[in-house]
Formats: sequence, C-alpha cells, structure tokens
Amino acid sequence: MINQEHSGSGDNIGGDKNVYVLPPLPPPLTEIPQNVNRYHSGTDTFVGRREDLRKIDEFLHNSGQLAITSAVKSVTGMGGVGKTELALQYALRYQEKYPGGICWVAARSGNIDLQIVDFCQSLGVYIPDDLNPRQKLDFCWSRWIDGNVLIIIDDVQSYGDIKSFLPPKNEKFKVIVTSRQRLGQLEQLRLKLLEPEEALELLKQIIGEERIDQELEKAHELCGWLGYLPLGLELVGRFLKTYDTWSLNKVLERLERKKLTARALLEPQEDEGDMTAQLGIASAFELSWERLSKEAQLLGCYLSLFQSNLFDWGWVESSNLYPHEDEEEQVDELERLRDEELRKFNLLPMIKEEGENKVLFSYHPLLSRYFESKFNQLEEGEDFKRKFCSSMVEVAKSIDDTPTQQEIEKFSIVVPHLEMIATEISECIDDDDLTWPFIGLGKFSEGQTNYQETERHYKKCLLICQQRLGEEHPDVASSINNLANLYYLQGRYTEA
Repeated sequence: MINQEHSGSGDNIGGDKNVYVLPPLPPPLTEIPQNVNRYHSGTDTFVGRREDLRKIDEFLHNSGQLAITSAVKSVTGMGGVGKTELALQYALRYQEKYPGGICWVAARSGNIDLQIVDFCQSLGVYIPDDLNPRQKLDFCWSRWIDGNVLIIIDDVQSYGDIKSFLPPKNEKFKVIVTSRQRLGQLEQLRLKLLEPEEALELLKQIIGEERIDQELEKAHELCGWLGYLPLGLELVGRFLKTYDTWSLNKVLERLERKKLTARALLEPQEDEGDMTAQLGIASAFELSWERLSKEAQLLGCYLSLFQSNLFDWGWVESSNLYPHEDEEEQVDELERLRDEELRKFNLLPMIKEEGENKVLFSYHPLLSRYFESKFNQLEEGEDFKRKFCSSMVEVAKSIDDTPTQQEIEKFSIVVPHLEMIATEISECIDDDDLTWPFIGLGKFSEGQTNYQETERHYKKCLLICQQRLGEEHPDVASSINNLANLYYLQGRYTEA
C-alpha cells in the first residue's frame, strides 16, 4: 500500500509498514530568508525517510545540533545514501519553523565563517568592516534577526573543521551537519539504507509501475544489487527511463559485466562492506558512461575539475573546449551534450539561481570522483587543465578591486575553484596569468576585510612567482607591491 504524505510539518507523521511517497516540495515562503534552493538539485521523487524527518525535528528541538551520518559500519561511512538530500528535504518541508532564516553552508567550499557572514549580511544586518573574521561571526550570532534559525553545514570532513564556527547553543540556533564521518561530538542520526519496499517504490516512481510489475522478481533483485542506495537507484532508473525497451533482466546482466571496470573507480581504503554497496553505484555509472558519446564523456571529465562544488555554466562556455568551431555553435553543442546526455542520465544535477536568469550545476561527490577517475586516463587531460585555468583566470580578472557585498555573494562560488588552480594545478596556468588566481582571491577576502587570508594569498603569489619566473620578473615586483599596499591599508607601515 502506498500513502501520500501531505504534511511538511511533521506534526502528524506516524510510523507503519506502508511505503510513503512524499509530495513535491512546497515553494519557498517569501517571508523566510533562505539560500537552500541554490543547492537543491530538484529531486522529483522522495520515498521513505518519513520517520527520519520526524527524528531530525525531534533532535533539533531537544538538543539543537545534529549530525546526519551513515549507519553503515565502516570507517568513512557511505556516500549515496541520501544525507544531503534528507537535510534539504527537512529544510524546505519544515521551513515555517525558521523565520530567522535557513542558511546552507557548503563545507567543502571552505570559508565556512564567511559563508555564514555573507548570509547574515543578506538579511540586512550591518556588520562593521573593521572587525576580523572571528569577530564578524560572533557579531552575526549576537545580532541575527528575530526568529529561530537553521544552519546546515554539508559534507563535513571532521568536527575540528567546524567546531569554531558553530553558533552558541541556545533555543534560537539549530544546526544540521551532514558527514560521512562519525562526528561523536554531536547527536547522531545514522541513516540506514532504504528498506527493500522503499527502494522498489523509488524505482517504480521513476520508470513506472507497469515495468516493475512485469518483472517484479528482477526488480527486487536490481534494488538489492544496487545496495538499496538512492543514488544508484536514481542512476539506473534514469537509464531505464531512457532505454524503455530494455528489460530489467538485461540491465542486471549489463551491471554484472561492469563490476570489474567499476571496481577501479572505488577508493582502495574503503572496507569490503562499503565497497560492495558502492560497487552498485559505480557499476550504474559505468552503464551510463558507455552510452555517452565520446564528446559527452570528454565534457563530463572536464566538469570533474569543478569537483563537487557549484559552478556557473558560463564558465564552461568560455573554456574554449572546441576552438575550431564557431562560438555560437560551441555554446549550442555544449548545451546539447549537457542536456541530452549528462542530465538525461541524471549525472549532472541543475540548480536554478533564485531571482536570476542563470543556472548552476554541481556533481554529486561520488560521481565527481568517478568522472575524475576517467579524467586521469585522458590524453587530453593536461590540455583540459590549461583550458580550465584560463577560464577561471578570466573570472578572477572580473573581480573588482573593492567588491560590493552583492559582488562578494556573486563570486563566492568561484573561490574554491581559484583555490584549486592556485594550489593543485598552478603549473597549468600560463606565465602571463600566474598572479591572477591569487589576486582574485586576495580581492575577494580583502573585500570582506579578511586581511589575514588576503596576506596568505599574496604571500603564496610572491613565492610561486619567485620560484617559477625568477626574482627579476615584473610579476615578482607587482606581488611585493600588493603585499605592501595591504600592509599600508592595515597600518603596518614598517612592513609596508
């Protein structure tokens, strides 16, 4: 029996043996400030987890801070079980409980404190410019607008990474942390795998009840083969929806053949229990991968350079991936490969920017890892890295010397990408552009009066210019000048 869950508040959530399909998410309430929509991938179907939603609300009411982790008994927990999606679902279904705002923080993007400060400023809270980052964060907690507040910090690697950024423990601030790690310092909600009937219902919602009923036994087998993980079920479901003449038995046979190739995508340190479940997702990825055109495979690999962080599609369009084509044709071809291949197989979620005529994208962390594994096998890899660096350099050049608060918010998503090219693949930046990632990062942090971070970027810029270009190069002099100007701005006249 399938019931439709009609309450987003959790007040009448009960527990029985039925499988519940929650209705579509309610629209954001205009009177409640939030940035969650920026990170929501638009999942069409959310099956089960009704009791988990109730538990989250109960945990937050009782203790105020909660970590959503995996119930799988492995050192690193499990990806693909639905931790991030559950946090998103809770935030939007229970939004009326948080009139003080819902702030989503992407831990992997870094600058956790700055993300919180930016959100607080967007609420109209004036924060003095002469405060350091720690003082700004404390100021936010003390001057936040009225009403309960929900802070969600997604994909945390360790408790130490967030400890100093957590709000004071009181009735006003509620915190959800998602992590593959066991964060013992917080109350834990350990997500189990979907129940077999829930997994079957999720697959049914994607491909239709008729196909499930025709091969019910194989459908159960397929769900088990995929480890009852939502991500694997979504990938295979989208595949079956696209290839509607394929039987479930045929898909199972193909998945089995992909196991050897898929195993190469997995991290070797994952324990065998986690490895078995993740193998289902990796095999589902391989099934979709082989159906992509060569061009779509290359595009998917290129996009892995953004890792699992948000990115603006305009950055991809300006990357000159097809230098021999007309610019308009290149844009059209990129969009075709994105929409008709990558998105069709649910490999690349799209996030609409609220209030703006643009869209953002980001990979699921597991899919980003799989595409990165494919990227490392490419002959075009070094060329792609250079194109990526060139594209990001152009974004860095567009950051104003004194960015406004609106510009800071606009450029916040580029920070992890500039950090990446500056620290991981700086050898792929052209000599003439070598300083620009650091200058862009410096301008961004200086605009937030985070002078310590600005100094770090400018010192790194000076060091890399000295090592690569030589002491006599003009960029070394300009890097020294940037540091001197920063010191002068801070009143450190002797150092300047």
